[in-house]
Amino acid sequence: MSKRVKSPSIFSASITAVALLMCAFTSSANDVEFTSPSAKDRSSIPSEQQDSPTLTWLTENRNYWGHVVGDTAKRLDAFFADEEVIESSNNSFLKVGFEFQQYKSGHSYLDPIVKFRLHLPTLQKKLRLIVESETPEEQSVRDKKRAIGRKDDDKRVKDTASGALDFTLRNLKDFDTSTGVGVKFGDPIDPFWRYRLHGRYEFTDVWSVSSHDALYYYHDEGWGAHAEFTLQRQGPWFIFRQGIDGKYDHKERLWELAHTYSFLREIDSKRAINYQVGMLAETKPEVQATGYFVNAIYRRKLMKEWLFYEMIPEMYYPKEDNWKMDPSFTIKIEMVFSEKE
Repeated sequence: MSKRVKSPSIFSASITAVALLMCAFTSSANDVEFTSPSAKDRSSIPSEQQDSPTLTWLTENRNYWGHVVGDTAKRLDAFFADEEVIESSNNSFLKVGFEFQQYKSGHSYLDPIVKFRLHLPTLQKKLRLIVESETPEEQSVRDKKRAIGRKDDDKRVKDTASGALDFTLRNLKDFDTSTGVGVKFGDPIDPFWRYRLHGRYEFTDVWSVSSHDALYYYHDEGWGAHAEFTLQRQGPWFIFRQGIDGKYDHKERLWELAHTYSFLREIDSKRAINYQVGMLAETKPEVQATGYFVNAIYRRKLMKEWLFYEMIPEMYYPKEDNWKMDPSFTIKIEMVFSEKE
C-alpha cells in the first residue's frame, strides 16, 4: 500500500543525513582490522554481552526455520545476498522483510519483501526439484541492477510461484550447464523450459571473469534469453566489478541492456558499502540509453548472519523525464534464513 507524502524538506534532510553517515562509515574503515572473532574469543565474552534474553525466541525461531528451509544448503557466500549470488548458488533460502522508499516528488512507499527458494532432494544426484517465488528469467535488467521503487502497478510480493525439475548436464571446473522444465503457478498456469550456462575463469589470484547465460521458453510469453558478463578484481578488503547484462524478449523483439561499475568495500565484519554507477539501454526502436543511475548501498548486520538493514540513497536520470534527476532514499530490513552453521 502506498502513502503519499508532501514534504520534500523531509526527503532533503534524509539525503543529507545519509550522505554524512556514508562519509563517517567510510572514513572509519582505515582504522578497522577486517577479522572476525574466533570461537575461543566468542566464548570469553560474558553472557550478558551476548544475545539478549528478550531475543532468545527470535534466535530459536531462526535456527528452527534454518533447518526447515535449507537442510542441505550452505551459508550464502556474499554479505549482500543479492539476486546474482542467489542465482549462482545452490542454496535454499527464505528472505522476508520490508522496504520503505521516499522520493523527491513527495511519494513514499512501504512494501513487504518475501522471496524464497527450496531445493528438494531427489533420487538422482544430478536432478533437482526447485520451488521458488520468482525465477531469474522473470526479472528485468532494470530491477536487478537498480534499487528502484515500485510503480503503482508493480508488486514486491508476487502472487505467483514456480516449480521446476532441473537436470545438470555438465559440472566441470570452469563451467556447468543445466536444463529443466517447470510450471509458473498463477492465472493462467504457464509451463516453461530453460537452459542455463554458468562459467567462471580466474586469470590470476585477484582477477576473474564470470558469465551467467540462459535460454528459455514460456508458453504464454514466448522465447527469451539472458546474458550476463562480469569482470572482477578482488582485493584484501574490496571488490571491483564491471558488468554487462542483456535480456532479450522475442515477443517484443527487444534487448534490455545494462552496463554497470561497482566498488564493494568492507568496513568491518558487520558493515559494508557498495558504490554503483550504471547505464540502462534498449534496442527498440534503436539502440539508445534510457537512464543513468548512481547509488550507494550501505548494509549492516543487526544479528549474527541473518538480520540486516540497508540504506540506499540513489540518483536516477531517466530519458523519459528529459534526463532530470530523480533522487530517492530507501531503507530495508531483511531476515535471510538459510543453513549457515
